[in-house]
Amino acid sequence: MTPPVRVLTVDDQELVRTALRAMLRRTDVEVVGEAARGPSRRRTNRARTWC
Repeated sequence: MTPPVRVLTVDDQELVRTALRAMLRRTDVEVVGEAARGPSRRRTNRARTWC
């Protein structure tokens, strides 16, 4: 069995992140987090346990 695709969305526009999350919800892609800026992304990425 193939493991699920997991993504972290990063965009400074909340509307874009919301739209991406809504579109990906209809697929097999799991949104594991989101961030508005690069520094936030790095903190989110480091805090997440990636398997």
